[in-house]
Amino acid sequence: MTSWIRSKVVRRPGLAALAGLFLFIPAAALSTVAIATLTATPAAASSTHTGLVGSSPANGTRLTQTPGDVRFTFDQTLQPVQGWDAVIVTGPDGMRWPAHSVRVTGNTITAKCGHLGPPGDYHVSYRVISGDGHPVAGHITVTLGQVGPGTPATSTLAMTGGGVPAWAWLVELALGIVVTCQAVVRSRAAGATKPAAVAGQRQFDSPMSG
Repeated sequence: MTSWIRSKVVRRPGLAALAGLFLFIPAAALSTVAIATLTATPAAASSTHTGLVGSSPANGTRLTQTPGDVRFTFDQTLQPVQGWDAVIVTGPDGMRWPAHSVRVTGNTITAKCGHLGPPGDYHVSYRVISGDGHPVAGHITVTLGQVGPGTPATSTLAMTGGGVPAWAWLVELALGIVVTCQAVVRSRAAGATKPAAVAGQRQFDSPMSG
């Protein structure tokens, strides 16, 4: 009689451990999938955004005179944009220099560049909206090697229509905040999965251990 009781007591912890194992494996698998999805999703999303593939003049070019046109070429089609803020030229003195007649053709945006002034580095910035609605901004730097006959543009520039609207940049910021919040929630949910499985295992062990 004593040996039968001992045999039965020895077998019960084995069943409890097995039940706990069946609970832990799915929970661990779900946690791994959640973490993998969280890390892979932002990379996939960012890879679809429009990027600059070339410009004329090229970044880092040393100029002997003002270029007639400035052209930026992207890897995706752009939305039609016309406005002074789509292409901006900033000189070594921090002043803005004329860039006008901005137009978009397919995946290219061009602007006519007025005469530049003092020698030095000029930043030519672009602000456009890609075909999928994402604002895209950046700049190239060119160096003017000699004094030009140009004068800076007026400090107060009025929007001439089109342009990249301010709401587009606010929407992009809001989307970034939403994605960040979702990532935090998913991370916490993944971290909470494993403790839940351990608690379930203890519930199986407790009645049988007595």
